[in-house]
Amino acid sequence: MFGHVIPGVASLRASIPAQRAVDYYLVWLVFLLVLRYWRTAPEGCTAICATVGPEGDTVFDELIAAVLVSRPARLVFACNTVLAAEQVRRFLADFRVSFEAGKTRYQRAYSLPGFAFDKHTEISVVDVNVSNKRQQLVAGMQYV
Repeated sequence: MFGHVIPGVASLRASIPAQRAVDYYLVWLVFLLVLRYWRTAPEGCTAICATVGPEGDTVFDELIAAVLVSRPARLVFACNTVLAAEQVRRFLADFRVSFEAGKTRYQRAYSLPGFAFDKHTEISVVDVNVSNKRQQLVAGMQYV
């Protein structure tokens, strides 16, 4: 649950020997090499999609499939209007069937199997009521 704070704590921990070391560049090099291979698990990640809705967007289904294949803990759609939020909810209901069958364009293009994504990913659709991607992202952060 707190895996995302480990790199920050490690950086603080590395700064202490770096201040005392004769060759502090070597300390930071070792730290960066260790940090380079630090990976978080998808179960600890949240994807936030600031959107105006799926209408007219030809790659919306590919976006959702690409995110869901990595099995994040949460997927938050921060929509700019109530109408866009309703469109996303309706789209997800139809999308679920094709994704579970492995028939989305993204899954076919990369030969990926279908699975029930609701076992892995909690999906939230939020109406932000603002057409500004930064503010939509900030509103979506409340659901992380």
